Amino acid sequence: MYGFEFEIRGQTTSKKAAYAYIIHAKMMYAQDDLEGEEAKKLFSWNPTVGTANYAGAVKEYDYVLELDWNGRIIGGEWLEGSKKDHPDLFWMPTEKITFTPEFSILNQIYKASF
Repeated sequence: MYGFEFEIRGQTTSKKAAYAYIIHAKMMYAQDDLEGEEAKKLFSWNPTVGTANYAGAVKEYDYVLELDWNGRIIGGEWLEGSKKDHPDLFWMPTEKITFTPEFSILNQIYKASF
């Protein structure tokens, strides 16, 4: 996945939460599940963004995000078609990440993501 967009589409009710928001998500990703000649064109050490060899796709999901009275996330659930086809995890750091020496190479990748 190389990009995402989230949009609050409305509010709903929840038995477990003080607030519940309907979230629509778009996930942009490299489509790397091609086979044969298509896969040979796709996989390269050279950048493909903006070229004829680029293969990307977008998936859309709907989710109810549940918050407590303090605005902290306490749960949620996938809606409709998203129940059986969704990412395992959304994660976004809220603080600076520090890598230990054995993972210092990851720091280059992390810094490039800004």
